[in-house]
Amino acid sequence: MIDGLKIQMTAAELAERLNERIDWHEATASEYEAELRKPESEREDPLEPEHMLEHELKEHRERAGVLRLVRDHLIAGELYLLEERDLQFADLVPEFNMEYVLPRRPPVPEVH
Repeated sequence: MIDGLKIQMTAAELAERLNERIDWHEATASEYEAELRKPESEREDPLEPEHMLEHELKEHRERAGVLRLVRDHLIAGELYLLEERDLQFADLVPEFNMEYVLPRRPPVPEVH
C-alpha cells in the first residue's frame, strides 16, 4: 500500500529536472544583473528600487546554488520516491494553496 501521492524518479531524471531549474534561476539572475547595469531611466520598471532588484538577483543565485548542491549529491542509479514537499523543495512544482481550488464563499450579509 502507498501512503499518499508519491512520484518515483530516477537519479538521472531528477538531475535533469534540477538542471532545468538551475538554468532558469541562473538566467533569471542574469536578467536582474543586466537590469542593474542599466541606468534607472532605461530599466524595464524605472520605479522599482535598486535594492529590490539586488534582492531578486541574490534569491535566484542562492536558489540555483541550493539546487546544484542537491543535484551534485544524488546517488547515481538510485530511484527516488518524492512527495509534495520534496518536489517543492526541488523547485519542481509550485507551492500548493487551497484558496486556488476552493470556491469563494459569498460574503455574509450584515444583520442590523
